[in-house]
Amino acid sequence: MAEWSLAAILLGLMAALISGRWPVPWVFAAAVLVSWLVGLAEWQPLLNAFVQESILALVLLVSASAGPAKSWHLRRFGEWLVGHSPRASLLKLGLSSGLLSAMANNTAVVASLQQTLSSHHPQQASRLLLPLSYFAILGGTLTLVGTSTHLMVNALVVQAEQTPIGFFEMTPMALLLWLGSAAVLVLLAPLVTPTRSTAIARFDDRPQQSGDDSLPRRTSVWVNLGFVAALALAAGQYLSLPMAMVVLLLGYIGFGVLSPRQWLTSIPWGLWVILACAFGLAQLTLSSGLADVIATQLQSQLHPLGWIGVLAGLYLLTWLMTELMTNTAAAAFSLPVALASAQQLGMDPRPFIMVVMFGASASFLSPFGYQTHLMVMASGHYRLQDYLRFGAPLALVYGGLVLTALPWFFPITQ
Repeated sequence: MAEWSLAAILLGLMAALISGRWPVPWVFAAAVLVSWLVGLAEWQPLLNAFVQESILALVLLVSASAGPAKSWHLRRFGEWLVGHSPRASLLKLGLSSGLLSAMANNTAVVASLQQTLSSHHPQQASRLLLPLSYFAILGGTLTLVGTSTHLMVNALVVQAEQTPIGFFEMTPMALLLWLGSAAVLVLLAPLVTPTRSTAIARFDDRPQQSGDDSLPRRTSVWVNLGFVAALALAAGQYLSLPMAMVVLLLGYIGFGVLSPRQWLTSIPWGLWVILACAFGLAQLTLSSGLADVIATQLQSQLHPLGWIGVLAGLYLLTWLMTELMTNTAAAAFSLPVALASAQQLGMDPRPFIMVVMFGASASFLSPFGYQTHLMVMASGHYRLQDYLRFGAPLALVYGGLVLTALPWFFPITQ
C-alpha cells in the first residue's frame, strides 16, 4: 500500500510542477511534508539529506562560483565571444562555455555570461543566449561537478552502496555527446534562433550575483587560480569537494573577494531545498517498493527487446521526467528504477546508472526542465516554440548518440 501512496504523492508533485503555479522549492517541500504526515517517512533521514555530501558539494560549488563570476577576465571574455560571423560566435561560445561548465557549475556560468551578453550586445544576445544554455547543459555532463544532475545521481549511488562515480568517469562518452550535439547547435542556431533586443532580466531561482563591479585584473588572476586549484584538489582526492569549497570560500571572504553578506546571497537556497527533498523522495521510492513495481512493469513491456530495450525505456522515462519536471527530480525518480532493473536482470548496474545520468540532462524541448533555460527565457524573450524548434533535432541526435555509444563506453555485463 505504501508504494501506491507514494505514487499518488509523486503524481501530485508532477502535476504541481507542470502547472507552474507555485515555486518549485515549495512544491518539493510540500511533497516531503505530505510523505511524513501519511507515515511514509521519518524526519531524521529527510533532514540528513540537507547535509548529504554530494548535495552539500553542489551548494558550496555554486556559492564559490560567485568569486570567478566577479573576475575581470570573465567580463572581457563575454565581450570576446561576440564576433562578426554568427557561426564563429557560436563556435567560440560552445567551446568556452562547455569547458567552463565542465569545471564550474553550469548554472553559475550561464548566470555570469548572460549578464555580459545582454548588457554589451543586446541586439545579438537573443541569438546566443538559448544556445548558451544548451552548450552549458552539455558541457556540464563532462565531469562530476558540472551539473546538479551528476551530483544527485552520485549521491543516490553512494546511498545505495554502489561504487561512487569518478570525477572524469563519464568524460569520454560525454565528450562524444558534446561534439555531436554541438555540431547540431552551430549548424542550426543561425536558422532558428530569433533576433530580438534584450534587456537584463532577473529570474528569482538563479544564484544571485554579488555585484556588477569586476574585480581588479591582478586580483581576478588569483581568484580564478584559487578556484581551479580547489577543483584540482578535489579531483585528485586530496580533499573532498565540500571541504575544498569551504577552504576556497574562507579564502575569498578572508581576502575580501566576497563579503559575508555577498556569500550568503550567493547560496542557492531554493536549489538546496529541491535537491534535499528530491533525494529524500528518491529514497522513499526505493524503500516503499515503488521502484521495484515500475522496474517490473518496464521489463515486462520491453522484455522481448532484451537489455537494450530496458535501457531505451529507462532513457525515455528519464527524458520525459526531465522535460515535465526538473533534471534533479528526474534523476531522483529514475535512478532507483534503474538500480532495481539491473538487479532483476542480474546485470552490472553501471550502464543503467549512466543512462539515467545522461537522460536527466536531456532537457531540450521545454524551458521548465532546467533552470538555465528559464534564466535565458526571460533575458532573451524566448517563447515555448523557440525551444521546440531548436530542441527537437538536438533531442533526436543526443538520444541516438546516448543509446548507441553507451554499450561501447560502459559494456553490458552480468
